[in-house]
Amino acid sequence: MDVRLCKSKIEFNGKDFTLLTHSISGNYPNVDIDVEGAYAARFNLQKSTLIASLERVEIIASQERTNLIRMRVQAKQVQFSASSQVNQALESLDIDQFLGVECKVSFNVGYALEALKALDTEQVQVQINQGMQMVLFTSQENEGVLQLIMAARTAD
Repeated sequence: MDVRLCKSKIEFNGKDFTLLTHSISGNYPNVDIDVEGAYAARFNLQKSTLIASLERVEIIASQERTNLIRMRVQAKQVQFSASSQVNQALESLDIDQFLGVECKVSFNVGYALEALKALDTEQVQVQINQGMQMVLFTSQENEGVLQLIMAARTAD
């Protein structure tokens, strides 16, 4: 294998492949979190029901380049919504064991679906951190496994 270093790039050349990496400049989000620490909202959902709802909302979200959806959490219900120039989607699910306050957060639905599909669980705990910068999906059966989705800033 041949490796070439540049100021902001590394190139790996193998027999059947070339891999090029590039250093990203700018501020990185702070992902040093205390999972058991402060949260705005925490609740449980069936993983299969959550995935099905997100996949339906994704149909509309994918019509926009950002693939963003909005999640609105209330004491007994969570709503997922997306809109494009001509369409809108809204899914509502009843939630179990709600703790925290009502809140809203936006995130990339594609990332969320990939994270949920990777969790080996039937029940998912959804947690929104205190600053509403991230959404955590954790397994009820397999402690220590979590999926973190960074929130997106939106106008509403």
